[in-house]
Amino acid sequence: MDQPVAVDLSGLQSHYEVTVSRAHLWFFGIAGLLVLTGSVLRLLDHPDGFDVVLSIVQLGCFVPLVVVNTVRRPAFYLEASGVRFRRFLKTGPLVPWRQVREVQVQGRWQEQSTLILRDGRLLPLAGMLPDDAQRLADAIQATRRDEASP
Repeated sequence: MDQPVAVDLSGLQSHYEVTVSRAHLWFFGIAGLLVLTGSVLRLLDHPDGFDVVLSIVQLGCFVPLVVVNTVRRPAFYLEASGVRFRRFLKTGPLVPWRQVREVQVQGRWQEQSTLILRDGRLLPLAGMLPDDAQRLADAIQATRRDEASP
C-alpha cells in the first residue's frame, strides 16, 4: 500500500487564519449597532407584517455575516500528511500533499499565496506570510526530491 507523504513543517505554524483589521471590526460593530437599532425601533413603532419580516430578514442576514467575518474566519491547518481548509462554519476534508502540484508564493501584486493542486484547483493560503509560504514550497520540493531519489 502507498505510504502517505509527510512534509517537514518545522518553522511553520499549524494553523493560519485570515486576520481582521481594527477598522474592519469597527465597521462591523457600527453596522451591527445600526441594524439592531433600526430593527428594534421598527418593531416598537406599531409594526405590521412587513416590518416584522423586514427586521427578521435584516438580522437573519447580518448576524451570520458578522459571525463568519469576525468569529469563524477562513483558515487552514497544516498537518504532516496534508492541509485542511476551514471555510465559513465547516472544516473540509484533508487534502493530501500528493495532490499538491506547487505553492505559488505571494508576489508583489497578489493578495495571498496559493496552493495549486494537480487537478488545477487553486486553494488560497489566506493569512500565511510570504516567507512561510516559501518555506512550505521548499519543504514540498524537498519531499519530492527525497521520494525521487532511490
